Amino acid sequence: MSVIHLAALTHSAPAAANSIPAPFLQTLPIPAWIPPQLQPWLPWVLAADGQDRRHCPLDLRSGERRCAWAGRLELDLDSNGGHFAQTWTVLATTWIALPGDAALWPQTVRDGDQPLPVLPHAGHPAVRLDAGEHRLTGQFQWATATLPDALPVPAATGLFTLRRNGQLQPQPRLEPDGRLWLRDPTAAPADAAGDWLRVTVLRRIEDELPLQMRTRLELTVGGRAREIQLGPVPIGDGVPFDLNSPLPARLEPDGMLRVQVRPGQWTLEVATAHPDLNVPLTLTPRPAPWPAVEIWAFAARPDLRQVTVSGAPALDPQQTQLPAEWSALPVYRLAAGDTLRLDEQRRGDPTPDPDRLQLNRELWLDFTGSGYSVQDRISGQLTRTWRLEADARLQLGQVQIAGQAVPINQLGDGAAAGVEVRRGQVNVSADGRLELPINQLPASGWALRFDSAQTTLHLPPGWDVLAISGVDNVPNTWLTRWTLLDLFLLLIVVIGAARLWGASWGAVALLALVLTWQAPDAPQQVWLHLLAATALRRAVLTAAFGGRWVQQVVTGYWRGSVLALLLIGLSFVITQVRTGIYPQLAHPAALARAGDGFGNAEVQFAPQVSGLTEDAVDALPAAPIAREMLSSAARRKSASPASAPPQPLEVIDPQAQIQTGVGVPTWHWQQVTLAWSGPVGATEAAQLWLLTPPLQLGVALLGSLLMGLLGWRLSGWQLPQPTVAGMKTALVLVAALTGGLHSEPTLAEELPSPKLLQELRERLLAPPDCVPHCVELARLAVRADATVLTLELTLDAATAVAAPVPGGSGAWSPQQIEVDGATLELMQRDAAGQLVVPLAAGQHQVILRGAIPAAAQLDVPLPLAPHLVTVDVDGWRVAGLEAETTVTQLQFIRLATADAAPVATLTQEALPPLLRVERRLRFGVEWQVETRVLRLSAPEFAVLLPITLLPVKRCKRREWRWLTGKCSRRCRRA
Repeated sequence: MSVIHLAALTHSAPAAANSIPAPFLQTLPIPAWIPPQLQPWLPWVLAADGQDRRHCPLDLRSGERRCAWAGRLELDLDSNGGHFAQTWTVLATTWIALPGDAALWPQTVRDGDQPLPVLPHAGHPAVRLDAGEHRLTGQFQWATATLPDALPVPAATGLFTLRRNGQLQPQPRLEPDGRLWLRDPTAAPADAAGDWLRVTVLRRIEDELPLQMRTRLELTVGGRAREIQLGPVPIGDGVPFDLNSPLPARLEPDGMLRVQVRPGQWTLEVATAHPDLNVPLTLTPRPAPWPAVEIWAFAARPDLRQVTVSGAPALDPQQTQLPAEWSALPVYRLAAGDTLRLDEQRRGDPTPDPDRLQLNRELWLDFTGSGYSVQDRISGQLTRTWRLEADARLQLGQVQIAGQAVPINQLGDGAAAGVEVRRGQVNVSADGRLELPINQLPASGWALRFDSAQTTLHLPPGWDVLAISGVDNVPNTWLTRWTLLDLFLLLIVVIGAARLWGASWGAVALLALVLTWQAPDAPQQVWLHLLAATALRRAVLTAAFGGRWVQQVVTGYWRGSVLALLLIGLSFVITQVRTGIYPQLAHPAALARAGDGFGNAEVQFAPQVSGLTEDAVDALPAAPIAREMLSSAARRKSASPASAPPQPLEVIDPQAQIQTGVGVPTWHWQQVTLAWSGPVGATEAAQLWLLTPPLQLGVALLGSLLMGLLGWRLSGWQLPQPTVAGMKTALVLVAALTGGLHSEPTLAEELPSPKLLQELRERLLAPPDCVPHCVELARLAVRADATVLTLELTLDAATAVAAPVPGGSGAWSPQQIEVDGATLELMQRDAAGQLVVPLAAGQHQVILRGAIPAAAQLDVPLPLAPHLVTVDVDGWRVAGLEAETTVTQLQFIRLATADAAPVATLTQEALPPLLRVERRLRFGVEWQVETRVLRLSAPEFAVLLPITLLPVKRCKRREWRWLTGKCSRRCRRA
């Protein structure tokens, strides 16, 4: 909950400057590195509506550009309705949210004197405004003729002025959900006849260190907005450390919970810690409206300890109102006086879960077929194994764990080679060789059991796989490429050839089609046409059926089929013979990759824009987008993992010799995927039947010969006597067919490709290189008296930013903001409720001034850590300014006086901190102890804690302080 205090500052504030700084109003020029052919496309790629938003201040938290900035929202409301007014500065056309919602819809909305249509947008009433200065006004009318309890206001609005029944409200209260309170829940009418409240209590016990209990209070409220007391909430000696409430609430030292409620359904959650893990948990009687029966759930941690639960009857979770995330836990019913006991059986987990590992392997078959090059990637969770060993078939060359090369060793003579690993999440990469019969392929090659394994087999040119057995998937082999339709068509051709010319020609057709059917661009359907045309021609000519015109039609059909077979078959035969002799020509795209390093994974032709001149290409060193789009090789090289700097070897002896292996290929040709599901043991293997290049050449020659013989027989042609003219014609035909096989891919395009435009957009809208440190708080001056807090900030901005400033997320918010001596009311709240102001590039002096609530303690989080802090306060003590620590939060503690005013605002004061200290021992060349402090309590309050370290140790972090054998640090606000 945020409280905005106006107090006397509203009347003494100078005239506000609602205009945004001039640098944001300037249109950015077109970058010089963009080629002229792409410049007309800038409005298309910048935004869907063609607007350039690059000049808008950058939100460092979300990365978005803020192009609309709100001035102070002025509300004047009473029991009949009211009106509002607000100034907006818009830098690009956008939707502007208005105060109200579907039930409280704003009426008669105008921009100056111009009426505006109000439409729902993103769940709020909104208007669409063009770039410029706008003064929005509107009215409200209540359907019940009574002032509502709260009014939704735009989340981006930072400053408010609220008048209720003509009276200025000095402390309007804004909740995190964007609802502005119009009534004070503590000042409700005295009549409580219609008030009612129903409370449901659910508790979740988490067997952590320490034992934690999360109490969930579900409130159903009717009647007036009012303040109630519930509790005490903790059980036994539980210490509350966190309170999560959508309503104003506070936990008192005695455990009572005070809540300012309003009609509706609300869920509050209180977290408590119990130092004693085995203490009985007794539910003592509590006064109404606390329910007599509670539902408790128990979340066990078997990895820490095993306990038995007794003392309360168990329930079916489906018969309770537990949240969905609690429904899988054991549930118990407790009434007043019942005790739940947790009896510890043993510590730790003697039977951890089995290892969960997955293997992804890439295999490259040697060009000579003598073995495989291997690259394995093992990922998953290790819970029992501390060493990864390869069996005798796998010869390890290099092993990396989390990107760091580690030595390969053996635990004795004749033992298997392996590497040492740490338990937990693993990411292992191993290179090696498989020197074994290439038709016997192990599923893993490791002395481990994997949950799944997948192998990608890369075959060199000229190789193919006839069939594979012993795998769980259907790999891409010669046999699996046959479909039922293929077999059906092949049988029709074979049976037809046997019926027309006898069984011998049927056998020739069978062998020819089996050898050529699966080849690329092989003739298939044309055989059916030629077979049907031959049968019809024989029937028409021998039986004189149908007359002369029928004979002419059938003869023309037959001649067309023969010509089609000749054209398709001749091109196919030439391709088959050429690729049989030179297998590398089978894939032109893969051959094009050879110029970029034979075997790169993909080939991409950079799209070109029509009319791109050579001068534009020559200017590419100054045009990085064109350079990257037209040079895929340079892009892949720059993004190569090999360019990353090597990580230091922290756990390896500097004198150790780390194996580098023989390396693995990077080429990609034909790929076959093999997969094993379920538990994959070390003995599982796949049986491969491979087709070698000589065998592929023989198949290609034999298939081409048989196909030509079958075509000659089906066509019925007699070999003519060769003539000079016929030979010239044949040579021209062959040259034309073979020349068409070498066509180069065209690269020219009339319009830029979508990929080119997308890369242009990403370049233009890329955040500046200073992100996320585009603004720094060089100096912070703090001045405070009994009622007013003033913060003077010196901010250095590297670019136009929406700079976060203190206020908005705690109990204090500024009402006056000055930027470089000019009053500025253009302020917003981001998604986290943090105040942001627009700043241009350069150094700026920002002054925030606001009233201090009547509280004994005030916490002011700092979104930016200052490099220098000066303090001048009267009546306060400021905590959080210890030397050598990063200041992330200021804590003001009011000094006690005789006439100190009582606390009037219901806000949660600091709860006892709950921290967990974890130590991890790292045994490497240098033994280290890593001490990790986890904050479990609410992050809103600063904590200064000492951490006892082991002897002869020092703090290595700059934000920690060394104090007589202890490291102390001020925890940052989350």
